[in-house]
Amino acid sequence: MERLHSLSITSRFLSLHRLILFSLFIATAIANKSTITADQDALLALKAHITHDPTNFLAKNWNTSTPVCNWTGVTCDVHSHRVTVLNISRLNLTV
Repeated sequence: MERLHSLSITSRFLSLHRLILFSLFIATAIANKSTITADQDALLALKAHITHDPTNFLAKNWNTSTPVCNWTGVTCDVHSHRVTVLNISRLNLTV
């Protein structure tokens, strides 16, 4: 009887452990999505403040139908999928 009780406690502990690990996995996935979304929102806010885009570059390339890491001038980290480099220096943009 004591062995059965011990197995039951072990089983519950393992189930709880799996649930915690799964929850951490989901939380990490959600955090990664929200951080890249924050990067996209920040770049779109920057785009909204551009008053002069002589080649219409941002209008053609920066939109929500394309993943932000595929935008021209944007470089993302391979592991974190966060924006790490923004190079729009040669576009003659003004704010």
